[in-house]
Amino acid sequence: DRDSVQNTISNSLNLDKWYENRKSYSETDASGKTTTIKDYYPGEQDDDDFETVEVKELTGKYSVVIKKVDSSNKNQGLAGAYFTIDENSKSEKVGPTDTNGYIDVRKDITISKAGTQTVLNIKEETAPDGYKPYNGTISLTISAKESTEKYILDKENTKLTQKSADNEENTSNGEVTCDINEEKSLITITIPNEKKVFDLALRKWVTQAIVTENGQTVVTETGHKAEDDPEEVVKVDLRKSKIDDVIVKFKYSIRITNEGEIAGEATKIRDDVPEGLKFVQEDNPDWKIEDGKLVTEKLAGTTLQPGESAEVEILLTWVNSKENMGVMINTAEIEEDHNDYGAPDIDSTPGNNVPGEDDIDDAPVMLTIKTGSEIVMY
Repeated sequence: DRDSVQNTISNSLNLDKWYENRKSYSETDASGKTTTIKDYYPGEQDDDDFETVEVKELTGKYSVVIKKVDSSNKNQGLAGAYFTIDENSKSEKVGPTDTNGYIDVRKDITISKAGTQTVLNIKEETAPDGYKPYNGTISLTISAKESTEKYILDKENTKLTQKSADNEENTSNGEVTCDINEEKSLITITIPNEKKVFDLALRKWVTQAIVTENGQTVVTETGHKAEDDPEEVVKVDLRKSKIDDVIVKFKYSIRITNEGEIAGEATKIRDDVPEGLKFVQEDNPDWKIEDGKLVTEKLAGTTLQPGESAEVEILLTWVNSKENMGVMINTAEIEEDHNDYGAPDIDSTPGNNVPGEDDIDDAPVMLTIKTGSEIVMY
């Protein structure tokens, strides 16, 4: 044939490749004219016809997001968390989580084959403000499978494992969960965070016994410390003949310590003066009577970081009377506290006057009558 070439197309022929590499033939007619004929060249040869064949590539996509939530309220998203994502020996930092607690880890990643796609190792670097960080490592193995028209996530073989800081697998640390939405091709990793602990503790002890007689004042240091538990009784023996003339005062220290994990302050401290002792305003400019209670706000505004302490002092005076003898126990308690997160104290309630909680403490003193000629403190 002068303008076409016979050819057989096999079923396994790669049409695109064959078309690019089709053969050329030279044909010379009787007049000496030479014509170049290309094998199976549509529109140039007259012995063929064809249909257009559409070839579609089988693909898919997936995305991965992290959601941070409050462990006590899974509907409360947490902003401000940052993560390190390791994949194929490459590391990147992502964050922060938005106001709803979300951050994209992977977005619209192409799936071009079935089976394991990748493994993501996720570690929380910065927790939301006021919360404890998740201290383990999360490993996400992403797998895909072929459907009728595309590749989709393989829920059965896409798995999440978690290891604690000491490399123990399958811990319940934070109860991390993984949700796979096949329709949206979306993997959501939910990581709960526990709130940091708020804990202020109070200790009270007697530091001085101050006795004034005949214009002479003797100050005796007790040597007691905040850690004394129980604290020994500070005892003063008085001469019977001088009961009405002597002045006896006791100085107390009150220490507030932040034993928690977030900063806070004791905005108000209450002191309960026992019968037999009295509060003298001139001796205590930092204290006042408010709603029938003896309180100080000296430490209001003194923010204590975890592990820090602050102290206040109070000076109480003995009420001269032979009826006011024996042990007198002075008690102090945190009346009000504050932190920026509104977290309640983990093991005590301010102002509830419950012995045994760590925001309340007492210090005992004792007065007795001595038949001798000296005043003795011990």
